[in-house]
Amino acid sequence: SSLELLAPLRCTMEAMVPRNVALSLALIAAVAIPCDGISKLQHTQKPFATLLGKNATVQSAPSTLPPYATRTCSGIFLLGMALHDGGLHRWVPHLSRTGETHTDLRMELQGMQPSFARGVLQLASPQSGDMHLLREAPDYEGDAGLPSKKGNVCTVKRFVQYAYCEELGGAWARDWTALSFGSGGYDDWSAVMRSRFHVVPQLFDCFDPSPVPGATMRKACIGGRTQRAREKGKHTFVDLDAEVSNSPERSLLVKLDIEGSEFDVLHELSDASFRKIAYLTVEYHFMDHVGARCCGLGKVKELFQRLDKEFVVIDGAAMRWGTEPYCEIEGNFNWPNALSVSYIARDLIQSSQ
Repeated sequence: SSLELLAPLRCTMEAMVPRNVALSLALIAAVAIPCDGISKLQHTQKPFATLLGKNATVQSAPSTLPPYATRTCSGIFLLGMALHDGGLHRWVPHLSRTGETHTDLRMELQGMQPSFARGVLQLASPQSGDMHLLREAPDYEGDAGLPSKKGNVCTVKRFVQYAYCEELGGAWARDWTALSFGSGGYDDWSAVMRSRFHVVPQLFDCFDPSPVPGATMRKACIGGRTQRAREKGKHTFVDLDAEVSNSPERSLLVKLDIEGSEFDVLHELSDASFRKIAYLTVEYHFMDHVGARCCGLGKVKELFQRLDKEFVVIDGAAMRWGTEPYCEIEGNFNWPNALSVSYIARDLIQSSQ
């Protein structure tokens, strides 16, 4: 129809607000068609086989990227304006041993204009209302010192792309169970959990069950219902709800690095299972082969909002590497290949104040 032909122009004008407010709003009002299916940028296609991760949820890669047009805001937006008052310490970008660039999400948020996508990233970063609960060192792997100052309940300790609260081995210490999903022959997280909290982690990987010193290997993976059904008879996939069903509340230390399957796993995880977890760290992967690179941010936001009710974000990092198809959203911001986010149970940290 004529309205459908006008939809691409509407989306272009929507992104122009407020530079040409009168014309933009008139066109937006006249053409009430969603923008999500209209591309501002096309994928740089890569062979599907090179993108497929070992534990990824297989979906057809979308042919276009949704625009996520910048939302207008009241007042004047000044370049360099601090948009997130998340504490004094913002660690500088650094390279991992595998060549990934890790950047503090609070630094990334400072350079983003108000938008839907910015709101998603903000949920993966320590929240301004929670900063009084966190005590941080001024550099990435620095020592913030113990014990915590009055009111600063979690002393944040970072390593590789992860972070945890020192109090898990002190004031909150208990008989922890550590579950690590995804390895690839090594697991820095399991090594730290073992040395710091005197626990032998269970390490799950059905694709590469190579022994990892200090961990109990289990030749199994986790995935959502669809993936478990698809992999039946090929690889051993377990249901996380079933796996933790006999665990006491707030007794689990959990790491998820499962190449895109984390979205379905966490979306489907029951509230009762979330209450079993005291500490959670997740790599959220945004890659073409999971159909999520720059797409489906609405679902991602729903998941992050659910997690925010149960957990406090203690650290969030943007991870970038390689030559994945460029993913630019509003404000010329290049969406990360992955986010590494570490959480502590909200009731655990708040009950310690």
